[in-house]
Amino acid sequence: MISRFFSVIITTYNARRYIEKTITSVLRQDFKDYEILIVDDCSDDETIDIVKKKFFDKVKIFSTKKNFGGPAESRNIGIKNSQGKWIAFLDGDDFWFEDKLSYFNKIIISKPNYEVYCSNEILINTKTKKEKIIKHGPFTDNFFENLLYDGNKLSPSASIVNKNFLIKKNIYFDNNEDFIGVEDYDFWLNLSKNNAKFFFISKTFSAYVIHNKNITNNSKRHLTNTINVLNKNHKYLKINDVGKYSARIFNVKYSFIINQIVRRNNNILLNFMKFFRYSLKNPILSSKFILKKLK
Repeated sequence: MISRFFSVIITTYNARRYIEKTITSVLRQDFKDYEILIVDDCSDDETIDIVKKKFFDKVKIFSTKKNFGGPAESRNIGIKNSQGKWIAFLDGDDFWFEDKLSYFNKIIISKPNYEVYCSNEILINTKTKKEKIIKHGPFTDNFFENLLYDGNKLSPSASIVNKNFLIKKNIYFDNNEDFIGVEDYDFWLNLSKNNAKFFFISKTFSAYVIHNKNITNNSKRHLTNTINVLNKNHKYLKINDVGKYSARIFNVKYSFIINQIVRRNNNILLNFMKFFRYSLKNPILSSKFILKKLK
């Protein structure tokens, strides 16, 4: 058994349009001490056929026993079958820049006292053709509380995690269908709850590709499941601040309504009515939310 520095876990589901570019972006890395594990969530398109035809001797292929509808179980299978010291996640429709692993290798060696490393990433919207930099972090004291009250600050395709820490603490992705689309948020909360230290890199090494088949495009389910994750984790707070938690739930719902208006989803008039009702219901929280978004 050959141990690697990185285990790159690529999770896929019906990613035939993107999977070749995703895998190629790993194979072009200028740091070569890694293995690639492809874990497919029972795709019913040509995803795995493409992988076998073009990359059969360069990757290890695994599959879930059934379709889970999200990447949680696939990532868990990858973790359990990995041989690397560090787990690098990559979704089957995202891609990396060629110096990602070499830079992370240098950071891990020079700053070894962390369990999670995360960089920024570029968001590419295939529909609008727009691009923007997503800045992750920062790390703070009481990071579990900060994540819970202020929201997710990481992305799987931009993050690398210490495998020994995961095994020692028995930390995996929760494959409950009530967390689909936000299973990574729950994962980071679990890590921070177990006192993992996070290091954020202010450079961009990966691309997060938005298209019409992204799980997070189902905004109503994303809203519901975000609240499910919050309800699951808030009970672990050392001091349960009811006011802060209520504000967090309000912000999640308020953000959903605004996104519905921006995306012109469903009934526009109804969404505007909800927006004004929420704004009038809590003008202080709504004003703070909008001002924060305008910064």
